[in-house]
Amino acid sequence: MSEGARTATPYQLCDMFVTFLNTCFVASPKGLWEHSWKSMSEDILHKRQRILGHSNLELDDETLEQYTLIEVEKLMRMQDRSLNDIKEMPKIKPVLLKELGNSLWNQEMDYDVAEETLRHDRG
Repeated sequence: MSEGARTATPYQLCDMFVTFLNTCFVASPKGLWEHSWKSMSEDILHKRQRILGHSNLELDDETLEQYTLIEVEKLMRMQDRSLNDIKEMPKIKPVLLKELGNSLWNQEMDYDVAEETLRHDRG
C-alpha cells in the first residue's frame, strides 16, 4: 500500500485495499487500515464539498475516516462482501450507514431505460 500511495489515485488505493482484504491473508487488517486510510481519503474532502455545494467545508480526521470507510464498503459490496465481515476493522457509524444506503440505491437506479429496454428485447 505504501508503494501504491506514491502513484495511485485514492480510488485505486481503496480498490487495492479491498483486493488485499478479499484475496490475501492480511495479518492485521486494522493495522493496514491505520497505515493506509489517509492516502485513500485524499479526494474525499473535495467530493463532499462538491456534493454539498459548500467549498469551505472542512472535515475532521474522524469524519474523513468514516467517509473513507464508506468508499471502501461500496467496493466491498460490489464483491458481495462487507467490512462487517472483518472483525477488527473500524465500523461505519449508523448515521452514515443511511447515507451509504442512499448512495447504493442511487447507483442501482442510475441506468438508461432505453438501453435496458433494447437489451431486454434482444435477450
